[in-house]
Amino acid sequence: AEKRIYDWRVECQFPSEARKVIFDRARIGVGVMKGPFPKPKKSVSVSRQDNVIAIQIEEKITPAAKWVDAWNFFPDPSCGENIQDGDFCVEEDYLSGRQLRKLKKLENQGYLPDQIDKVLKEGPEKAYVDNTNPNHKKEKDRYRVAYFYGTLKREEFASVRPDLSKKLKEDQKEVYAIVTLVNTTVIRATINPLDSGEFPYHAVPWLRRPGHWAGIGVGEQLRAAQRIFNGAVRALLNNAGKSAGSMVVIDR
Repeated sequence: AEKRIYDWRVECQFPSEARKVIFDRARIGVGVMKGPFPKPKKSVSVSRQDNVIAIQIEEKITPAAKWVDAWNFFPDPSCGENIQDGDFCVEEDYLSGRQLRKLKKLENQGYLPDQIDKVLKEGPEKAYVDNTNPNHKKEKDRYRVAYFYGTLKREEFASVRPDLSKKLKEDQKEVYAIVTLVNTTVIRATINPLDSGEFPYHAVPWLRRPGHWAGIGVGEQLRAAQRIFNGAVRALLNNAGKSAGSMVVIDR
């Protein structure tokens, strides 16, 4: 089992994703990692028998992990210092039309092909708003998608997936759900496979900030020292400028 898990981590390039998380921790105070989550993967094998060569393409679901831009991650504001203490969390991302069409093949994971066709017909600009992420340019040609992990009322979940709601217990009033929203349309809704409803996100702060899930980064840690250094250098340069110019001394 240990070797199999290690292979999965190598296949999803976990060390590379972890370095991005560490970079964000130092830069802005928190790094976010998503995982494990199911990811479709194609493998191609070639076999030869006598003079016949056969190519077999196999598509399977494997666990993966990836870095998430903290500017695109929105946990429950009441979660405190631990995002798992909140009722929900939302990840925002962008998909191209091709990526969206590929999701139609993942009907076994809860995606709704009819809803995806509806979104493709609407186009990517229906729910377009100015992007507040300072690291990304405005995306007018890509579909804005929101991944929701959290608690829904039974009737809310039943309005999207009446087939799955029938499998719930009669006295169950809330559902730990996973919902994907593009524009204003739900293209996926399923029940969280974890009975605890735990989110597949891990927020790692650089330095603890009391009462908040995002910590303090190196820049904020050195803010006071940086101001002192800036003031000292400015005074030094001002003094040097005055000393290099003409000076007049009057002895009264």
